[in-house]
Amino acid sequence: MKPKYIKGAGYIGLLLCSLFSVMLVVLLELSNRASFREILSFMASEPRILALNIIIAVSLTGFIYILVRKVWLSSFLALLLSTLMGFVNMSKFKYQGVPFLPWDIFLIQDAARVMPAMKNEFLDSKSIAFLGLAAILLLIVVAFYFFWDKKVNLKYNSNKLLGIVSSILVITMFSSVLIGFSSENKYRADFFRTNAITNYFWDQNQNYSYNGFLLGFTINISNIIIKKPDGYSKTKIAEIDKELLAYEKQGEVSPDIVVIMSESFADVTKIEGLEFSSDPMPRFREIGAKGITGEVYVPVLGGKTANTEFEFLTGYSVKHLPEGSVPYQQHIKNDINSLARYMKEDNYLATAIHNNIPEFWNRKKVYEYMGFDRFISVDEFENPFYFGSWISDADMMSKIKHTLEENEDKNQMIFAVTVQNHAPYYVPGGVEEIKVEGDLSDEDKDMLSRYATGVKISDNDLYELYKYIEKRDKPTILCYFGDHLPGGFSMYRTYPYYTNMKTGTSRKDMFATPYIIWSNYKENPKTMNLGVNALSGVLLDYAEATVPKFYGYMAAQYEDQSISEQTYFDIKSTYEDIQKFRMNEYQIMYDDLFGKKYQNEN
Repeated sequence: MKPKYIKGAGYIGLLLCSLFSVMLVVLLELSNRASFREILSFMASEPRILALNIIIAVSLTGFIYILVRKVWLSSFLALLLSTLMGFVNMSKFKYQGVPFLPWDIFLIQDAARVMPAMKNEFLDSKSIAFLGLAAILLLIVVAFYFFWDKKVNLKYNSNKLLGIVSSILVITMFSSVLIGFSSENKYRADFFRTNAITNYFWDQNQNYSYNGFLLGFTINISNIIIKKPDGYSKTKIAEIDKELLAYEKQGEVSPDIVVIMSESFADVTKIEGLEFSSDPMPRFREIGAKGITGEVYVPVLGGKTANTEFEFLTGYSVKHLPEGSVPYQQHIKNDINSLARYMKEDNYLATAIHNNIPEFWNRKKVYEYMGFDRFISVDEFENPFYFGSWISDADMMSKIKHTLEENEDKNQMIFAVTVQNHAPYYVPGGVEEIKVEGDLSDEDKDMLSRYATGVKISDNDLYELYKYIEKRDKPTILCYFGDHLPGGFSMYRTYPYYTNMKTGTSRKDMFATPYIIWSNYKENPKTMNLGVNALSGVLLDYAEATVPKFYGYMAAQYEDQSISEQTYFDIKSTYEDIQKFRMNEYQIMYDDLFGKKYQNEN
């Protein structure tokens, strides 16, 4: 049957697209909130902000409608896109505790590589409810097509002039919404103030909760732009560089340096109210008692290993970048200063080892930009043992030993990134599992048991390397730390030890991992908490090796342990000394990553 044309079909189409857009907002808010009750509360309490979310959805759907000229298809595509964004949002919340951000689009390839190993972890009751609602909405759109759209042609059939004008109006609306909400300017500031919109750029969970998913996401587009620090110039960098010279130290020893960043390595025994059948990391504590130990503050929770890695190797802080940024993916596009480059200048052979594919987190390119001489990836691990989906720490320790031995005549710096304890957590057959008791969900209790058992196995593997280094004649120093807390636990949102953090509990409860620095040629026990971006400086100082001025400067900021947390976490601290430190830190970082690299001239 031939479809019937009706007058003003295009406008009716746009109206129907608008109605479907409301479904889109509800779907995305389900991914953004714990329950339908919270969605209804948001809609009732923030009608103006709800209206803005609907306007963004209408603009998106209307724009697609202009391209495809079909109501059902434009709505179907918009809902499909929303389903994908919502599912990613829920997955990020579950594993990293933060929402889906615009720059996460750069991470699609890395996410796709991890998903096959974690497919069974994604489908919990909430995600099933979300996908069920998405399927119902998509079926409604398909039903609309079969029962009405095929019979009534809702395409532009009026004169061409009206069609062009309508297209221009929709595109103008879409562009205005996108540019107006995503660009920082006086007009946006006035509009936000008038309509009680707050850009919580420092807390994206609050940002999305208060502003809704679509408005929160759109506002964040402006954060892709990196702002130049006030007063940035060649003269300013020279002034800072002169100040930093006081922190430079000439080395007395040139030891081999082995750094291991251990996947999801954390001390879960410190969680109040939980009991473990055995300590997952007794060997780690034994080694730490002979050197420096404590907690290292990291920038991420449950994922984005590359950001902890970036901070350790460069000394820079990702807190100066838009929240959610991953410099490895977005910002490192040419040679930069790093621990590897400085060690090379001190006649070291710099080797990076990661027992996963070299493309993950763009490491293959980034390590070149950082100045590493060699990158050993999964391709150079022969017949490895797979600890579930991931290569074991035992294989990593063997590779480190082999690398030290094959370059025995050279001073070496080895930076190794393990992967064994990445989710999904696994226990090999024949291994006694650590039991966990406490007020946790059965799912969390089972996961935590498997995770703790994996840590215990890593602990034993670390001890084997420690005994090997202990017997070496050549001076060698070992640094071992976790990249972040393990991901995927609902206890981060429900367990009192973590939820109390919002009302005053230390931030390090969720953003700190244990570390040790130990050497086979000196024993000087010390406890010290510090940011991971200062760890490399502390390591070189303890080793009595040459300490580059910037790394020495970073390490010196943690001499006063009473303000160690503020030094790392408070990007807008009221302490005058920390404010100055933050300014210098960002000037140097900006100059290296985005600026003129004036510091390399000094």
